[in-house]
Amino acid sequence: MDENWITEEQILERSRSFNDFEASIDDTVGSLNWYNKKLEVTIYATPNWVVYGKVPFDVSEADWKYVSDVRLTLTGNIDQQYEQYMNMLKSIMDKYTNKNYENENY
Repeated sequence: MDENWITEEQILERSRSFNDFEASIDDTVGSLNWYNKKLEVTIYATPNWVVYGKVPFDVSEADWKYVSDVRLTLTGNIDQQYEQYMNMLKSIMDKYTNKNYENENY
């Protein structure tokens, strides 16, 4: 892997939980997932999943309905990339922690 891009391990070193979501790496495919048990929502957000410097953010709701198709392009150093990643993650989480999230789409 190119050392200029943040990895899922580097993200986990800094944050294992955030906004009532718990982070884990799927042992089968290696994806970085953020799960909220109460809401039964999983956010899949693995840096460099297909292309270095890109992060796909996809969401699975309780009924296995997938929503979102947000793609983040990372820039800057590892600290800046971490901040960009967490800001995007927070914006997606906020839609689900908002009581009216059922009526919102991205």
